[in-house]
Amino acid sequence: MERADARPRRGQGWATVGTMPVNAPLPLARQLAVLDVLEDLAPGDRVLDVGCGTGELAIALADRGFDVLGIDDDAEALRAAEQAAGDRAVRFEARDASAAPLPPARLVTCIGSTHAFGRGPDALTGTLAALRASQAAGSYALLGEGFHRPPIPAAYAAFLGAETGIERTHAENVWACEASGFRCLHAVTASPAEWDDFEWAFFRRRGKTEWRDEYLRHGREVMGFGLYLLVAAPTRGG
Repeated sequence: MERADARPRRGQGWATVGTMPVNAPLPLARQLAVLDVLEDLAPGDRVLDVGCGTGELAIALADRGFDVLGIDDDAEALRAAEQAAGDRAVRFEARDASAAPLPPARLVTCIGSTHAFGRGPDALTGTLAALRASQAAGSYALLGEGFHRPPIPAAYAAFLGAETGIERTHAENVWACEASGFRCLHAVTASPAEWDDFEWAFFRRRGKTEWRDEYLRHGREVMGFGLYLLVAAPTRGG
């Protein structure tokens, strides 16, 4: 979706813009609505939010009655998350998600944070491997990842660098999930209006004219972002 050095990672000095957690160009309400597909996810179920940043999604899930743990390696972001959570029943931990096996959960969310598990095309596959290793068959994952729509123009590829964050198409993201021990139950993608909200909010906060101009030249037509609702498939022989 973006160069590794182009924007701060989730939690690094960012805050929510309106109802949009700024790690992804999808409003929080749309992220939560995807979970409404699941009829057997119930209050009290354990949820792990990987790369929770300042905690918007984790707090919203706690408000739905889930037992939520948010993890991130950014101590400053976690302090902001704890302050925002108040007395809600949500916990936050500072940890490198890739340094140890993830704790098991009924649902794991990882939205805009696959860079914690790899770079370039390895970010998605590394995340999927880590999630699947921690989850029992029948548990769920909500994964947010970038994709490209038409092929990336050479000039835009040169600007983005080796790690574009949009290495695959939307369909290829689905297939990568299903090649990694999951079945994709549902998927939604960010609209052009949502991308505009996201990118212009970034420009207002950071004033990166070069990034804005490349978004207008190429990114608005090329970049996509999807949410993928996954269920862990039984392992062979399981």
